[in-house]
Amino acid sequence: MLLARQTRRSTNVCHHYSAHAGLALACCVQAGLRLRQPSDDYGEARSAALRALAMDEFSADAQVALGTVLYFGKWSWAAAERSFQRALSTNPNHTEGYLMYGQLLETLGRMDEGLQMKLRALERDPLSAMVHLQISLSYWNQRRYDESIKWANKALEFEPRHPHAREHLAGAYWKKGDFDRQLEENIRHAELHGEPVEALQHLKQVFDESGRAGIVRLVLERASKHPEVFPPMQLAIFYGEAGDIENAFVHLDRALESRDPALVHLAVAPQ
Repeated sequence: MLLARQTRRSTNVCHHYSAHAGLALACCVQAGLRLRQPSDDYGEARSAALRALAMDEFSADAQVALGTVLYFGKWSWAAAERSFQRALSTNPNHTEGYLMYGQLLETLGRMDEGLQMKLRALERDPLSAMVHLQISLSYWNQRRYDESIKWANKALEFEPRHPHAREHLAGAYWKKGDFDRQLEENIRHAELHGEPVEALQHLKQVFDESGRAGIVRLVLERASKHPEVFPPMQLAIFYGEAGDIENAFVHLDRALESRDPALVHLAVAPQ
């Protein structure tokens, strides 16, 4: 009976730290999607990850979650790297650990090493849309846009409604100067996520009349009326494309204040 009680107690502890680690990872995903203020989600993720680690210091999930918070939420590269290394030392098959560590290495300018980490994740989970999309991101940061397109399309083969894959495609076509294909992918993405048909028809009409420059003006006009809809980082890019550098920096400052997750790639990403 004593052994049975100890086994149940051990099982309960395992379930508790797994739940905290899972919550931490979920909060990190939510922060990346900007469903709330990233600082709120990363704060909650950090607390959950530390609770999990207090129960089991060898929890790879908790180490990955803590590393993700340190990386995206605190911009503490060295501490994040230690967490990812600990996680992979504990569990050499942790797919998300390889993906997060790969992103961090790219942030640090170690592009080839970052891609190799993501390819290790692919070996462990070859059917994951997210793994394929992260490899697409590696090629995007390397300015190898045809490769980025190829891997984003592979992600869509596994998950046709993936929330970010068509954005990768549109971005790659944008950098290649193929604005027709860029608009095509953006419209397809919008259709899959319930954008009203009338709005998309107006978008096509503006593009037919004024090209990419007209689309940029339309976005900035809408943003001036509904600024809460557009992330500051996105507006910084649009203002930069429009040649309004002063407003581009205003919105870049706002993105910095909100700790926008995209800013970790500021030194390497082509946009």
